[in-house]
Amino acid sequence: MRQSLNSYFFCYLRYAIIGYFLFLCIGNLFAASDDFDFDVSDSDNNQIQTFDNENTSSAAFKNKNKPDLQKEKISTVDVFNLLKEDTVEAASKYQQKISDAPGNVTVISKRILLSFGFRTVGEALRTLSGFYVSNGRDYEYVGVRGVSFNGDYNTHILLLINGQRVNEYVAGAMYVDEALGIDIDLIDRIEVVRGPGSTLYGTNAFFALINIVTKDPKELKNLTLSGEVGSYQRYKTTIIGAGEAGDFKAYAHAAWFDYKGPQIYFPEFNGLVIEGASNPSKSNLGGITSAGADFERKVESSGELSYKDFTASFSYMNRYAGVPDGRYGMFLDDHNSYNHDKRFIARMKYKYDVSQKLNFDTRLFYNNYTFRDNLIYIPNFLDNGDTKFTDTLSDNTVGTEVRAEFIPFASLRTITGAEIQYSKTRSFVTGNANDIDIPVELYNYAAFTQFAYQPKHWFALISGLRFDGSSVFEKNFSPRVTAIFHPNSESTVKLIYSTGFRNPTPFERFFADQISLEANSNLGPERLQNAEIVYEHRLAEGLSLQSAAYSNHITNLLVQETNPDTGLLRFINKGTINMNGVEAGFTYLTLSGFRIFANITYNESFEKWILSDFSTGQRVWLPNSPQYTMNTGFLVPLWKNYLAAAVTTHYIAERKSFEIITDDGSGPETHSKIFPAYYLTNVTLSLKEVIPHFYLYASVYNLFDEHYSDPIIGDEGVQTSYDSGGNPGKKYALLGIPQDGRTFRIKLTFQF
Repeated sequence: MRQSLNSYFFCYLRYAIIGYFLFLCIGNLFAASDDFDFDVSDSDNNQIQTFDNENTSSAAFKNKNKPDLQKEKISTVDVFNLLKEDTVEAASKYQQKISDAPGNVTVISKRILLSFGFRTVGEALRTLSGFYVSNGRDYEYVGVRGVSFNGDYNTHILLLINGQRVNEYVAGAMYVDEALGIDIDLIDRIEVVRGPGSTLYGTNAFFALINIVTKDPKELKNLTLSGEVGSYQRYKTTIIGAGEAGDFKAYAHAAWFDYKGPQIYFPEFNGLVIEGASNPSKSNLGGITSAGADFERKVESSGELSYKDFTASFSYMNRYAGVPDGRYGMFLDDHNSYNHDKRFIARMKYKYDVSQKLNFDTRLFYNNYTFRDNLIYIPNFLDNGDTKFTDTLSDNTVGTEVRAEFIPFASLRTITGAEIQYSKTRSFVTGNANDIDIPVELYNYAAFTQFAYQPKHWFALISGLRFDGSSVFEKNFSPRVTAIFHPNSESTVKLIYSTGFRNPTPFERFFADQISLEANSNLGPERLQNAEIVYEHRLAEGLSLQSAAYSNHITNLLVQETNPDTGLLRFINKGTINMNGVEAGFTYLTLSGFRIFANITYNESFEKWILSDFSTGQRVWLPNSPQYTMNTGFLVPLWKNYLAAAVTTHYIAERKSFEIITDDGSGPETHSKIFPAYYLTNVTLSLKEVIPHFYLYASVYNLFDEHYSDPIIGDEGVQTSYDSGGNPGKKYALLGIPQDGRTFRIKLTFQF
């Protein structure tokens, strides 16, 4: 009875809070602009890029500074005309208006990142149409348009920082959580381009392209100190220093993060018993971990120095994260089991303007990445203690890119470039009878070009082609063509055809421990063809609609399958995936600082396996693929420019788990589960400079304490019961990862 009353109470409380904020929203719609200061200093962009065919001078491509709206009183129409000019660089490798970009683009500004209380880039991405994020409690896994692959570490999304590739080369992974190593306070904006981007970027730019643009040092204060405290003993400290002298600009940043983590209950392991363990605390009774098994610790630093058109930067990250879920048959609650990520990236860039029509951009980078896990296994617990395995992946890559941007006349803009990278990777395992060490050296090289032709102000045609070669992998050609129409000054229609590919990684192609995995030197690239129509319309000042319909066709998908001749798993190219869907949303922004957005995505993502006899298999709905996702958010000024409230909601439809097959000797058993839909609400209050130079952000995540799980990303979560004699019994399969209930974070920032 009490549980029923609590359910009704929180249900009514949820709608009461949402109704209260809606009341504030409606009130702010009619508020006089003099009552609030629109925070232009935190607005989305500092520059406007124009591409005006009526002006025959190539100066039409040059950036124009926005006027200072805090010093200059201008009309509402002028403000929204400026806000309309948000720019993106990732879509074409040069800055352009979003409406001119050859893709379905969204930009998340620095103001949104801070005001909505996002702790990671992954939390920001989950507010976008077409995106959803699963938390595996080791990393955050990004799903795009209904696809989040089994065992995939975001390798089908290319991540850039200031236009430079961040995905490591040994396993192709990229991270959007604390493992990213870039503090939210350093990010100016996040550019997201849906669909394949291989035409300009090559492998990994498969489902989407994400470019994180960091702040210019001159935008940072001399000194910024931030401290965070949150649920489950979460602590973070950040220091940022910046300055400029003449043409020199620089910043440096360092951060420390520590998180103990909650006690976690894995319901699929309820009833699991391991008797006679050498350490009684590792008996795994009931599937409950102790607090601290899900720990996370890291240190990170970064810096940038620029002089005129030359920029040099670096970033460093060293992170440990506990592995509490008992994967691969290891102990469920061993605090000595963890993943260790270590990364160092150095970048240099020089841009040279030959004339107003021609400029060159040269980049050089070095990427060093090491992944190492420390996993405590069960097999020898009855005899001589624990068995420890350590898997290590390392990548050392150096590369360069040279590109030229040429504007022969006002209606034509071209970009042409070439890249080359040298990578030395290693994959090795220690802990078994025969340690495995597999080094791989490879060269990758590419050439690309893109033409943007706009003969009329209402029509543009953008086409591009890239060639990728390698000392190891197949050659690839990646074409793209986009037609952009402006039926009127308020509307944009984009017709897009693009292609993408993802090469198998050195780990997928060459790694073999001869215990469970074997290599396959015949692997080829995964390929994707995308057709998409995008419609954007500005209904009124500050109100715009966005919609898209897409169809993606994937072939040569890499999956793991048992080799019948050896009994070992290997990666093979097998199967086809179709992704079809629609997205729609709107954003509304007022001079008072009020902002609201909402979006919905409907998708049908299914696979059609090709059987060994090349007959067509049955259509199967993908695991971890929600048919619907919906997001809303609003930012409401409550007290002039001092206090604001931000609310986001996320709805994820039901998803099925990956299937896991076990055999305890009585025959194979298939384990699967349907995870119900869930609805999350997050709230953040921002208090700015009531005390000069101080900013306070207080956030509550999962406000209504929703209980939900994400499907496990991988099929390794199998545990076995043992009796006191060490005899194996029933097998248990982990299908989902329980997520946190209601949590909080308080962040205090001092800027001087």
